[in-house]
Amino acid sequence: MEKKTIQEIIDTLGVNYDGRPLATNEVLVLSHQDNLFISTNVTNADNIVNVPVPNTCKTVKAVLMAVDKQFEDIAKAQFNSWLNDYLGHFASKMITESIEDRQERELPERGQSPSAEDEVIGKQNFEDSIRILIQDDPQSAYAALLKVKGYKGSEFDKEMHLGHNASNKATKKMEHLLTELLAGKDIEIRTNNTQRTTDYRMKAEKILDELIKLI
Repeated sequence: MEKKTIQEIIDTLGVNYDGRPLATNEVLVLSHQDNLFISTNVTNADNIVNVPVPNTCKTVKAVLMAVDKQFEDIAKAQFNSWLNDYLGHFASKMITESIEDRQERELPERGQSPSAEDEVIGKQNFEDSIRILIQDDPQSAYAALLKVKGYKGSEFDKEMHLGHNASNKATKKMEHLLTELLAGKDIEIRTNNTQRTTDYRMKAEKILDELIKLI
C-alpha cells in the first residue's frame, strides 16, 4: 500500500491525539512534544507522524493535535519556528563534529528524539515574541496571552474592554503579528496608544510571568 502523506493523514484522520473526535471548528496541526508527553497522553497512534526534514534524509517526530481553526496559522508557525531552531542547532553541531563522530552517530534516531535543549529554544522563541509585542503593541500581547489562557467569545471581549467587531479586528492583528514573529521575520509593528495601553502592558507582563513559572 502506498504510504500516505502527512496532509492526507490530516485530511482523513478526524480525531485528536487522545482519540476524541474533532469538533467542527477544529483542525489538526503538527506539534512538537517530548517522549514523556507522547507516552502518557497520546492514545491514538495514527496521530504520531514522522515529518521529513527538507534537504536531508532525516525525519522528526511530531504529534497531530487539534486546535481551533482561528489559531491554525499560529500553531503552524510555532512548529515551523521550533523546526528551524532545531535545524540550526543540529547544523551547528554538524560543523564541529569529525567524520568519525558522524559515522558513530545514528542520524535517524537523533532526529526522532530532539533534546530538551531544543524544546527550551522553542519556548524561548515564543516568550521573546510575546515580549516584543508587550513592548511595541501591548494590546496584541494581551490578546495573545488571553487566548493562551483559553479566553474566547464575549469573555474575551470583556477582558479586552472592546466591542465584538473591535475585538475581532484586534485578534486578527495579533494573530498576524505573532505568526510573523514566530517565523523569525522582521516586521514593523504599529500601535495606536489608548488610555488602556499601559493597563494592557501591565496585565500582559503579569500573565507572561505566570506562564513562565508554570513552564
